[in-house]
Amino acid sequence: MERTQTIGSGITEVINMNDDKDLRAWADKFDVTKAKLKAAVNAVGNSPKDVESYLKKNSRK
Repeated sequence: MERTQTIGSGITEVINMNDDKDLRAWADKFDVTKAKLKAAVNAVGNSPKDVESYLKKNSRK
């Protein structure tokens, strides 16, 4: 079981694909749907920094 530390607003240091609350918190933070967030995590991994960069790059299309 992966342990993650919560960092303000109920979000964690990494995006936990197995935790619906975590997915919702990150989706809200990035202003995307959970489906788009999951696609981003599948593409670049669960690092919030990498996911944010991916989402910004791909929102221009």
